[in-house]
Amino acid sequence: MDELLKNFRALHDDLKLKAAAAAVAGGARLVANEAKKNAQAQGLESSGALLENIAIKREKTGRDRIQYNVGVRHGSKSKNARKVVHYRGTRKKVTYENDPFYWWFHEFGTSKMPARPFMRPAFEANVEKVKQAMANRLRSSIERFKKRYGRNTVRST
Repeated sequence: MDELLKNFRALHDDLKLKAAAAAVAGGARLVANEAKKNAQAQGLESSGALLENIAIKREKTGRDRIQYNVGVRHGSKSKNARKVVHYRGTRKKVTYENDPFYWWFHEFGTSKMPARPFMRPAFEANVEKVKQAMANRLRSSIERFKKRYGRNTVRST
């Protein structure tokens, strides 16, 4: 691990950012896939909306930090969200097809329903796997950059 960090710190800043983004995305992908497996194991796939909307999103942060969020898209942000308009008298209500708005109830529970989490256990049970996946991805990115750019990958000190 020390050798990996040494090689990472020696990269140019722009390559360092690309390698870090690839590593973090690899770890996030592992958590998202595990969350989908957990949701299926609990029988939450009846419509498939919940499984389809477990997603990874890169957050905009400063140049010195990479952040990916793993979560459930819902509402108008959902993938291919199509509005469905319901009229009741003079009132208009807009909902979205394929919207897993109920994911929050399963993850955290309600006053009448106990929690059946699938997101948090996906991360907590795989912390070491995520670290290993990130290290492997970082290692392969560094090797790919060295092969592609040669000596130009290393920052001159």
